Amino acid sequence: KVSPKAYLTQLRIEYAKELLAERNVTGHTVKMIATLSGFNDPYYFSRLFKKKTGQAPMLFVNFANLLLVYD
Repeated sequence: KVSPKAYLTQLRIEYAKELLAERNVTGHTVKMIATLSGFNDPYYFSRLFKKKTGQAPMLFVNFANLLLVYD
């Protein structure tokens, strides 16, 4: 069973992943993506993103860009 807070965090991280994957198109900074995803503190966002996904936000961006190149 997932708590409401954990569910909301999961939704925010998933939305942030979408925004990060589109970063090369939108030009958003990680700070802006954190804010758009509902996180007030970009450092907390970065730590939580890494904890939940296993990757830092910029590493995720780089990986997403590689997928685009080889897709």
